[in-house]
Amino acid sequence: ASFFKAVGDQVAKVPDSPDAFAHFSLAAAEAGHWDISRQVVEALCFGGAAAPNSLSGGGASALALSAAANGALNPPLLEALVRSCSAGEMDLTPAQLGDLRLAVVLASGVLQKSDGQVLSFLRTMCNEVLLDDPRGAPPAWIQYPDFLTDAEHDLSQALETCELKHCRGTVVNGAFFPVTCHALKAVICLEMAEAGAA
Repeated sequence: ASFFKAVGDQVAKVPDSPDAFAHFSLAAAEAGHWDISRQVVEALCFGGAAAPNSLSGGGASALALSAAANGALNPPLLEALVRSCSAGEMDLTPAQLGDLRLAVVLASGVLQKSDGQVLSFLRTMCNEVLLDDPRGAPPAWIQYPDFLTDAEHDLSQALETCELKHCRGTVVNGAFFPVTCHALKAVICLEMAEAGAA
């Protein structure tokens, strides 16, 4: 808690950086420091609506999720944040769009009171975004080939014998596949008869 308090004090010294506030608020919420996160959300949301031009799209999506997690996301705030996201939609990453989608899911009922432009942006940009988009690369100690079965290792060796380049243990859109081949644009999964697979 002392780390987040110290960083919060440092972020507070930079009033011209609302994006830093928004990202810090989300990080504090994800770490379980709700009081600190709530204070930052309240500081940014003067009178319930953030200034639309003060946040980048990424900052707006972070603030939307943080506000929703704190129970402070209301229709005027959502509209202001969606306008910020819309203004910088080309710079939004899938993770940031996922944050915006998750914020709307967490703040159930806020959409019924929102205007059509907000609904249109959310439907167009956020409906198909994965909610579990990873924030970064997996830790270096995770070796996906370690998760292959003996049969999948044998398949990989057979593909090597055939001189077919492939990858062992790949994550594609959040799903694990034991063997993938870029040249064939394919994922290869074994069906085990004894496991009851058809």
